[in-house]
Amino acid sequence: MNKFSILFSVFISFLLGACTTSEDDWVNIMNSVSDTVYGIADPLINYNERLVEKQNLEQLDYLNASLEANPGDLELLFQRSFVRNSVGDYYGAIEDCREVLKRSPEFSLRRNCYSRIAYNYMALKDVHGMVRAYNEMFKEFPPTPASYTGRARRRWELGDVEGAKIDYERAVLYGSNDWAAYNSRAKFRQALGNFDGAKEDYDKAVILAKDNFVPLVNRADFMREVGEYDFAIADLNKAVELGYDHKVAKDLIDEILEDKENVKVLEEKEVKKAKMIDNVEDYLIEKNNNKKKNEDIEFDNLN
Repeated sequence: MNKFSILFSVFISFLLGACTTSEDDWVNIMNSVSDTVYGIADPLINYNERLVEKQNLEQLDYLNASLEANPGDLELLFQRSFVRNSVGDYYGAIEDCREVLKRSPEFSLRRNCYSRIAYNYMALKDVHGMVRAYNEMFKEFPPTPASYTGRARRRWELGDVEGAKIDYERAVLYGSNDWAAYNSRAKFRQALGNFDGAKEDYDKAVILAKDNFVPLVNRADFMREVGEYDFAIADLNKAVELGYDHKVAKDLIDEILEDKENVKVLEEKEVKKAKMIDNVEDYLIEKNNNKKKNEDIEFDNLN
């Protein structure tokens, strides 16, 4: 019997035994259903992965053949770098981009090649190679706040926190009026626990963004984290006025209100606990004082 037949049989048993099945039998049935469904799903997932891998390899064969016939087609060479990346040949992808840089004067293609080289070093978890690729790009193309922010984020993901900090500082320096640069550094500072710095950057981003709701939503998340729930709700309401999805904002506000209530309940419990401790301490002090008084009276009576 194949797995689909088993699943169908389990379903029929489920219907026929609804009134007579014991609790232990229900557990066995549900386990059977789970095992069957997972047993079907796993091969499907593996099949899809194999299919994608097969398609990538077929595409790589096609590009290899096309480049043999047209060795001067640099667009094909750049496309092959993508496919090589997809099959895990990161050094091969870098090699293709390097070859394009040697032979192509085209502005956007060269810039994209530098970015792809950095991306492949990122995949190799080589932070130094990634930084070098960006530095090469900066020599040819003036750095922008976005390019520094992009490198900062990649440095951060690779664990180079100090390097990321330097690049976020550069992004703000080059983009003193760029709200996205402040917004990115704010998220970085928030993750590191620098809440004062994060608040300062979010405030600056909100002012510079004017009609963009993104920094408002991010500041709302920050305000929620630090327990400023009313400010978080105010930011989300303002974000809705600027075009942020009303339903998403409502769901977030409901979660924030729930957080606020939970904190309130916790604080009330802590207050009760403190009062209880104070009462116990007062009781013990009074008891000790009374005991001492009684001992003094007894001592006086003896004398």
